[in-house]
Amino acid sequence: MRFAKRRRGAVALVLLVALAVLSLSTWAEEAPYTGAVFTWAEAGGGVAVTGFDDGYLASLTEAQRGDIAIIIPETIGGKPVTAIGDLAFYNNTHPSYKDCRFTSLDLSQATHLVQIGEMAFDSHSELTGPLALPASLETIGKQAFMGCRFTGSLDLPAALTTLGQGAFKYNTGLTGVRFPAGLTTIENAAFSGCTGLSGELALPKSLKKIGAQAFQSCSALTGTLTLPEELTFLGSQAFYGTNVSTAVLPPDPTVVLENGGTAFRNCARLTALLCTEENYAAYAKSLTYADAKKLLGYPISVSYADGSAPALERLFGRPLNLVKGADGHWATDSGFALPADDGSTGYLTRWSFAEGGSTVSPASAVSGATLYPVRGYADPVLTPSDSRVSKVYDGQPVELKIDISHPLKGDKVFFYCMWTKVHNYQKDKDRWSTDNCWTAVDVADSAPGGGDWYQVTVYGYDYATKTNFYKSQTHYFYLDIQPADATVLPVCAGDAPLESGLPSLALGEGSTPGAIAWEEGQTPVAGTANYRWTFEPDSGNYRGTGGEVALTLHPAPAIAVEAGVGGAVSREGEGLWGEDAVYRLTPAPGYRVDTVLADGVPVAATGRYTFPQISGPHTLQVTFAPLWAEEAEEMIGTLPPLDGNLAPEEQAAAEEAVLAAKVHTEALKKGGTALSAGAQDTLNAALAQLSTVAVEGPDHPALTLNRPAALLSNMSQEEAAALQAGEISHYRLSLQRGSAAPDGREQAAIETAAQGYVLADQHSLTLQKIITRGEDTEVVPVERLAAPISLTFTLPPALQAPDGIARTHAVLRTHQAPDGSWSAEILEDVDGSATTVTVLTDRFSTYTLIYRDEAVAPKRCTVHFAGTGLADTEAAAGSLLPQPADPTREGYRFGGWYQDEGCTLPWDFAADRVEGELTLYPRWIPLEGTPDGEVRPAPSPAPTPDEGLPAETGDAGLPLAAGALALLAAGAVALSRARKRR
Repeated sequence: MRFAKRRRGAVALVLLVALAVLSLSTWAEEAPYTGAVFTWAEAGGGVAVTGFDDGYLASLTEAQRGDIAIIIPETIGGKPVTAIGDLAFYNNTHPSYKDCRFTSLDLSQATHLVQIGEMAFDSHSELTGPLALPASLETIGKQAFMGCRFTGSLDLPAALTTLGQGAFKYNTGLTGVRFPAGLTTIENAAFSGCTGLSGELALPKSLKKIGAQAFQSCSALTGTLTLPEELTFLGSQAFYGTNVSTAVLPPDPTVVLENGGTAFRNCARLTALLCTEENYAAYAKSLTYADAKKLLGYPISVSYADGSAPALERLFGRPLNLVKGADGHWATDSGFALPADDGSTGYLTRWSFAEGGSTVSPASAVSGATLYPVRGYADPVLTPSDSRVSKVYDGQPVELKIDISHPLKGDKVFFYCMWTKVHNYQKDKDRWSTDNCWTAVDVADSAPGGGDWYQVTVYGYDYATKTNFYKSQTHYFYLDIQPADATVLPVCAGDAPLESGLPSLALGEGSTPGAIAWEEGQTPVAGTANYRWTFEPDSGNYRGTGGEVALTLHPAPAIAVEAGVGGAVSREGEGLWGEDAVYRLTPAPGYRVDTVLADGVPVAATGRYTFPQISGPHTLQVTFAPLWAEEAEEMIGTLPPLDGNLAPEEQAAAEEAVLAAKVHTEALKKGGTALSAGAQDTLNAALAQLSTVAVEGPDHPALTLNRPAALLSNMSQEEAAALQAGEISHYRLSLQRGSAAPDGREQAAIETAAQGYVLADQHSLTLQKIITRGEDTEVVPVERLAAPISLTFTLPPALQAPDGIARTHAVLRTHQAPDGSWSAEILEDVDGSATTVTVLTDRFSTYTLIYRDEAVAPKRCTVHFAGTGLADTEAAAGSLLPQPADPTREGYRFGGWYQDEGCTLPWDFAADRVEGELTLYPRWIPLEGTPDGEVRPAPSPAPTPDEGLPAETGDAGLPLAAGALALLAAGAVALSRARKRR
């Protein structure tokens, strides 16, 4: 032992010398960083980059952290880089990235890269320039490059098969994309918001799925969109907001059109969804989204039955004036007209897709391959009045009018109108009338657009057939009658007492009818000042208005207030003449109201004082004194319960009281005054019940945070005050457990401190304050607690002591000093359980379960063979009992050994084990001729204190020897433990 101590001392001296030399060299010149640049994890036969190493980032200057190039290497640790892990460079999951700025991405060396994980580079808008992806890449995960600003055309590698959800969302600088021939899946929102993607989109034939919103808001995409033949799924709003003009549907109509074809929602320039005649019926059924359904069509040749004009190339189901241009795109030709005569006689030739059927117009949908001539009345000539009228209300009527002329009017045909006022896009009034005008007068008749308008439709009636032969297009009128300015003549007293508030106010003769009142929020002041009034007219034909009146108000009595150090005094209300003047006495944190003098007379020192019905001057003098610990604890002891049964106003007052107690006690602590443990626990428990406060323990079966509310001792006075003021809307303390991954220096510190112990499971514990202020959330790591907390680690079965072994468990906690060095200390187990380890701790880092073993001699148990004369024997606890020779008895046959006197529980020497002091009973079976039947011996009588042990037990000194041996063994174990602890 002495030699070992000397050797340890020598090693310690050598280490101190080495550290001194290293420190001198560091002072002379700071060594360049040689550690790992990236963190990584095993990924099959290669590695996945999981982010930048904290040590590397810490080695950079502030300027370097603002301009970091991400260069993914070919290998790490001799293994190829095959993946970039989920969230690898995502700021919100790496606190160490908080003040870093990643400005470029280079994947040229990563020639083995197969996968880019979810959100790997999410939200890095500073990543710009062309993006070159390695040829080996097969998968790009969810939101991998969302929010980046890469520019130019994007070439996706030939090996790529899947583009994850939102992979390039909001990459507005991308101008084009080339898809590989083997791509099968484009997930939801993959290119959503890529407003720079332009021209026609060329999709690969291999593509089977286009997810929802895949190209949403890519407004620069134009031309013809041809969907791949292999496509089986087209997501909702996949091409929402694009400007493609024609879309060609897959030849297989079984393709799934999510939400009935909303993939083409809000495509303002889309004029046609093309299919074949064979699959038209199937698509007409699956396209349930109305805006898409109406665009469906297939090419058809339409001829005139009389041969009066050449055949037309059109789309079945689409308007006759939808024409295919030289560029192959279908667009509306506003100049297209069907052959017709001039209608000067009142008659006109029209066209129908059925002989004798309804006539069609250039905007009618194609429903057949032949147009047949139909002879009928010519359309009337309609001349509407000005469609837009705007004026200020003057009480004069406005006429909206449409003149109707026709050669046969009044002779063979009759015309009438249907007028409608539309409000908020809904019909408000309908008026069928032969009258061709609508009269409006008031502002309420206004319909200036933006959801409100007037409209009229003209109908033509045939006397002979008693049917309508004509319906005009809808004509729209926009009438804007604005309210006129009101005439307001205020009348009030110009001189009034201040304590009465503002005087009554009325309208003078000649004013526009309405209501006048003082504007809210004005504070009367002594002397002459202008005060604002508002006016609301009774009729919507006039505007509301406001103005000012000069008033002279008499002052209220003066009250002189003096407040000492440690608090403030403020008045509630105005304190007008004849009213109560109420003052609020507010101690600063850690103080109480000490004395109150009203007009020089001492009064009760409470939180408020009232001067009743003031009619003259007064004085109020208030002093404050530091709180005593007893007063703070009394404050805590009288806190109202937050049990969920309070009315809303009571709940708010109770929470205010809890936060006020926290502010005061934290102020006391700053002054060196400590609370009792019980009072602190009571306050923490009350804080934990606040609606704005939460405490989270680690959600892991191996670790329990005892008394989570104890963490709230770490809420600062400033944080409690911010909660009290509503500046912090939510305050959360979160203790999180992760898988520990100590670096080499930390692991070396662990192994050095664990002398005599075996290292076992490791846990990484972090405590964070998560503070929400408005829309901003701040995450603050807590490295050291104001007071230790109790943590319980549940031992896995593999770490529990085996039989015959005394196992001592503990926890080894590591710490990193400001200079980057690591140290460790052992936390003793305080719960005494064989299945758990409970420690008290005030820091958070890596926690390592450790143990050491000592052999324990098995317990010796005495075995007595009742009523046989056989000598007692001994056996180790838990061991099998050697079977003795069968006893004999005249006239009986031996029937085996039993554990009970009644011989109902047989003893199996091959299986039963000795667990403690044991008596076995023989079973005697009578031989033929023995009259008494089966005999079982009575139990041996217990010895009296003077008799000692029964004679058949054999050596009377054996139990004493066994006891002595047990005492010696216990002493040896205790001595061994003491030496190891030393």
